[in-house]
Amino acid sequence: MVRLFVEPFAGEVVGFAKDQLHYLQRVMRLGDGAEVMVLDGSGAAFRCILEGPHGRVLERSEVPDPPVPVTLYQALPKADKLDWILQKATELGVARIVPLTAARSVVHVKGEKVEAKLARWRKLVLEASEQSERGRLPTVEAPMAVDKVALAPGEWGFVLAERGDRPSLLAALPPSPPAGLALFIGPEGGWTPQELETLAAAGARPVSLGPRILRTETAALAAVALALGKYEL
Repeated sequence: MVRLFVEPFAGEVVGFAKDQLHYLQRVMRLGDGAEVMVLDGSGAAFRCILEGPHGRVLERSEVPDPPVPVTLYQALPKADKLDWILQKATELGVARIVPLTAARSVVHVKGEKVEAKLARWRKLVLEASEQSERGRLPTVEAPMAVDKVALAPGEWGFVLAERGDRPSLLAALPPSPPAGLALFIGPEGGWTPQELETLAAAGARPVSLGPRILRTETAALAAVALALGKYEL
């Protein structure tokens, strides 16, 4: 069934944006009487029947959230790797994604490019959320400097560090779901010693994903899958 995120609505009638109507009527060839699933970002899903340019709610259900909200702090990678990370991390269940401007990041997003990039990233997350049957949209924030990071109260932070004697992420995770998890993934060139000190001062603990050196995009998804899998599977 087609799934679409719409603006929050009241009552039993759902309105669609112009591009959504085009998608439903012209791309998917759906007419009056067809059923679609509508989500308003609150965690609820609404089974609707199409009636002209609107949808009429037939049934409401809840879409369960992951047992712990995960924030992925991803150092900006090169090329289009971030697009792929955004899509797959959304499918896995992250709640929030924060790109980081690290010292060894090849890519830097500044000035007028920030809003354009944010619009693109949020569109990718929206589409991935619809495809993976999420009930809420993950938030995507503007790129942040490493020294601006601050953990929320009750949030556990872990820095994926490929060098040194580190405990494994899986062993370091608390036995019960915490208030939140923050996972920090470095750029292709790795973290600088100063960045590791900065993140440690913010409360993030260095951990490992094993003896092999992973690409930044591999490390991001492996970390998210391990963290959520511990509490969800």
